[in-house]
Amino acid sequence: MEKQGQSVGRKKFFQNIGDYFNGKTEELSFACEALHGKRLEKGDVAYKLNLFSFLSIILRFWEADEDFPPTMQILVDKNVVDYMHYETLMFAITHMFDRIKKICADVIN
Repeated sequence: MEKQGQSVGRKKFFQNIGDYFNGKTEELSFACEALHGKRLEKGDVAYKLNLFSFLSIILRFWEADEDFPPTMQILVDKNVVDYMHYETLMFAITHMFDRIKKICADVIN
């Protein structure tokens, strides 16, 4: 993955994901570790995850505080559209979050 990247997504989609993980940083970290993510700096939870063997993404999450809502940020390589259509990327990210949510639910239960 190149150092330069771009944020992807629709604001409401990532806000809903941020709301879901607010208060669940331990579970989110566990799920990212279970998916063989590499822990990164910046954020309450930050990992580099392989979306595919040839394409990694960076997930950064900040919990809500008294001034700001929870924030989920996904960074991808600036050349990601060379590999797939934007819509396909959003589908793959949605699938990844479904996997992360399932792992989190298993940890909670």
